[in-house]
Amino acid sequence: MVIGILCNKDINEAVYRITFSSIVKASSQLDFECVFVEDLTSYPDVIFSNGGFDPTSLELNSFLTDCKSKGVKIITIFNDVYPGGDLLLQNWSKIADCILCPTLMHKLFIESVIDTPVEVLNDSIDYALISSHTPLQKNNTPQICWFGYPESYYKSIQRYEHIIKTYVDKGLMSFTLITDPKLNTNFPIIPFNSSTFMGDIKKFDGCILSHSPLDYNINTFIKSPNKLTLAITLGIPCIASNTPSYRDILNTVDLSDYLFSNINSFNKSLDLLINTDKEKYLSQSQQYVLNTYNYLTIAKHFINIVKKLT
Repeated sequence: MVIGILCNKDINEAVYRITFSSIVKASSQLDFECVFVEDLTSYPDVIFSNGGFDPTSLELNSFLTDCKSKGVKIITIFNDVYPGGDLLLQNWSKIADCILCPTLMHKLFIESVIDTPVEVLNDSIDYALISSHTPLQKNNTPQICWFGYPESYYKSIQRYEHIIKTYVDKGLMSFTLITDPKLNTNFPIIPFNSSTFMGDIKKFDGCILSHSPLDYNINTFIKSPNKLTLAITLGIPCIASNTPSYRDILNTVDLSDYLFSNINSFNKSLDLLINTDKEKYLSQSQQYVLNTYNYLTIAKHFINIVKKLT
C-alpha cells in the first residue's frame, strides 16, 4: 500500500510532528509506504492531506481530481474547527472520501455539518516519543510551566493568573511560560523553539494545562490532549482543565483530583501539583499514555481506516 502525503514538511507545525511524521515513521515498521506527493512517480492508493490546503485551488484541484479518476482514495485531516474554516471543510467534503479529526467531540461536530464519513485519529505523542522519560532535576522550589500559543493562554489561563501570582509571591513555586515572547504577561517567558523545546520543558517539575473555554468557543473546549500526553511521557505531572480530552485521560488513570473547573478547584489542584508524589503520578499515567498514544498505535488505526475505504 502506498500513501501519498500532502503536507508542509515543517517541524514547527504541530500537525506535521503529531500526525504526518508519525505516519511516515511507522510505515517501515508496518509494511506500507509513504511518499510525499512531490516525489510520487505513480498513482498511490491513498492521498493523505492536511485540511489546511485549499482543494479548490487550480493546481491542487486538478491533481486531486486526476487521482480520484484513477481510483485513488482521498483522506484529509482537520485538527480544529473554527468558524472561519467552514468553507475549507465544505470544499474538502466534496472531494474527500473520509475526514479525520483528533477527538470524538470533533467528529460529532463535523458530522453535524457534512455528509462525508468522519473518523477519529488520535494525535500521537508529540515528537513521536515511544519511551517514558524522567525530569532532569527535582527543584527545591517547584518550577511550574505552561506552554502553547499566546491566544491559547488568553483564552484559557488568564482567569487564573492572580492565583498563580499569589503562589509565586509566597515562594511556593515559580512559573514560566514557553511561548511566543510577544505574549503580554509579567511572568518569565522562554521563547518556544521546536528544536530546543524538549530540553526546555524537561527542567520543570510540573505543568498547568487548560482548554477551559473562557472565550465560550467550542474549538477551545474540544481540543486534543496532545500537550498532556507529551508532558506525562516526559515525566512531568500536570493539572488540567476539566474539559473532554484531559478529563478522559486523567479519569482513566485515576487522577481526576488534578482537574480544575474554576477558581476553587484550580486552587486545590495547584496545591496538589506543587506537593505531588511524582513517582505515584507517573506510575499511574505514563504507561497508559505510551500504550494508547504512541505513533505505532496511531498508525495502525490509520491503516485500518484506509483499509475500510480501499
